[in-house]
Amino acid sequence: MTFTPTNLATTSHPSFNPDNDRSDSANPTLPIVEHANRAEIHRRQRRVESEMSEALKGDIEWVRSGGVLRDTNGRRDFARTKRIRDQLDEQERERKALAAWTEYEDRWRASLSISGHRKNSSNLEDRGQGIGFRSVAWPVAKLPEDPDGLTINAVREFVLAPLRGKDITPSKRKDRIRQLLLRYHPDKATFLLSRVAEEEKDRVREGIKNAFVSLKSLQGDPEIQDLK
Repeated sequence: MTFTPTNLATTSHPSFNPDNDRSDSANPTLPIVEHANRAEIHRRQRRVESEMSEALKGDIEWVRSGGVLRDTNGRRDFARTKRIRDQLDEQERERKALAAWTEYEDRWRASLSISGHRKNSSNLEDRGQGIGFRSVAWPVAKLPEDPDGLTINAVREFVLAPLRGKDITPSKRKDRIRQLLLRYHPDKATFLLSRVAEEEKDRVREGIKNAFVSLKSLQGDPEIQDLK
């Protein structure tokens, strides 16, 4: 008798009988049927995963709008709602940190370019005397009024905030610190100082020193090694 998918689906298997124990080579249609079954299972799994993904998107948008999720019994599910809300808050913090870092990089490039000086000119720049302290891109979230604003805590939080993403490896964090140390190294800041107005150079030098000391302290910071 030839085995077909229908035969396999309807044939019962009583106690073991050597006469009925056929190998795949003796029954060449069996691997084909098993492959078809596995393919069908995979299709169903993909469909379920797709449906779950769409449902999750709906849940996220509902929580984002301020709604509270409900469980299968229709009761408010505060625990699941909180988990999604926490994830959304984390994503928003990461987005803001990355946006702030991008703005900082833009300001740094502008502070090193003559055209950038003219576009964002201060009174000193209008007179062609160079940039002032507040025109320099400093590694802090809030533009400092003077060098004292470049504290270790202010520099630490600004630099580490965009490095807390899940895809940021320890090597990338260390590379970022090394890059910034070179950027604010007192012996390598000649190019920046050449664009600073003469009456502002002492303040900028002090700012560079404070920024460098603050960044240097991050090299031994446990969060650089263990940041998750």
